[in-house]
Amino acid sequence: MRDQVISLGAIKSLLALLHPQQKLTILRVAAWCVSNLTRGKPSVDFEAVECVLPALIQVLEQCTDEAVITDTLWAVSFLTDDSSPTSSKLDRVVAIPRLIPRIIHFLRHPTFNIQSASLRCVGNIASGNDLHTNMLIENDVLSGILALMVSPRKILRKEAAWALSNISAGTTKHVEAIFDAGIVPICVRILENESFNLQKEAAWCISNITTNGTLPHLLLLTKPPLDVTPPLMELFTCQGASDAISLVVLIAIQNLLRAAGKGITPLAANNPSSSSSSSHHPHATSPHHNPVISQVNANGGPLVIAKLRDGRPADAPIVKTAQEILDEFFPQFKREIIPPQAPPAAAAINNNNNNHVNADNTTTNNTNATNPTPAASSSSTAVTAITPPPPPPTHTLLDPSSSLSMPD
Repeated sequence: MRDQVISLGAIKSLLALLHPQQKLTILRVAAWCVSNLTRGKPSVDFEAVECVLPALIQVLEQCTDEAVITDTLWAVSFLTDDSSPTSSKLDRVVAIPRLIPRIIHFLRHPTFNIQSASLRCVGNIASGNDLHTNMLIENDVLSGILALMVSPRKILRKEAAWALSNISAGTTKHVEAIFDAGIVPICVRILENESFNLQKEAAWCISNITTNGTLPHLLLLTKPPLDVTPPLMELFTCQGASDAISLVVLIAIQNLLRAAGKGITPLAANNPSSSSSSSHHPHATSPHHNPVISQVNANGGPLVIAKLRDGRPADAPIVKTAQEILDEFFPQFKREIIPPQAPPAAAAINNNNNNHVNADNTTTNNTNATNPTPAASSSSTAVTAITPPPPPPTHTLLDPSSSLSMPD
């Protein structure tokens, strides 16, 4: 029905009504109509509605009515919902002059509905490529996200952490900007004190930071006041912790273990007793030297990681990552050898003999094409970037029809 209404020329008719000088009652209805014509799954044909973007920007710049601003921002959020691999739709949206500064401006608006709609726009844009994330950072998006991550509204804190996780999935410079903005301590506080739904968003942020940050960044996360290993380990035992979030946490733990090992290499080299124990496992240093090993041990980590490894298909990403951690840092935990099962009788063979659902078949992929987590790019600062392991799965996009206040 939506597409049929658009095909009959509804957008062009609404454009004649969608301008700041319009009578307010008419402008409210026009903005509400546009927000409904641009929402829904499957996504609206972008070519058919692209022409409305300049009018939406004009309304956001000149109108002060909260209802109109809210519906207009939701319309923009639906148009920035780009699931294409190339983010081609986002390229065209963010090319509209003054769009990104205006969206970020509304992050600081005192009204919840406006904050939530603008935050969704930011999260969608951050799920594009690194150039899109650059545009957000250059327009001071991080200070707005920081304010919302300490909001009294839980849903705003959650959505802000989601948006930040997409920003942290970018480059080393993006991670540097996150540290400079003072947001990392807030992420750690969420990991320590918030409910699981918020903790897992913060875990995505920390995991991406450990993948894309430099060695000095990671070393900061291994010591007070930003010591993230204990709260990360606790996520393994949280009710509702899926294999997807467990993999995200495993990747963060692996990166921190490796970073801490590099950070103490000079000390280990001066300790003769450490040479024999690390000859076959270059990272498997004594827990007295690698603080993260001690923290993982203190939280029962090796056993927990071994449980994540065992009982799953050997080629599952969570199994491979768990095994790498145990081999490098806890070599006493050998892989449990499961004897092969006898083949079934011929009469019992059917098409369902391979029906085990792999953990990563439960998609955690951002339908908005979250930044794939690339290898850390070179940074202008004189620090050494660590070599990251295989990137974590991309983040889950929050359903545009869920969680936040939406136009009816």
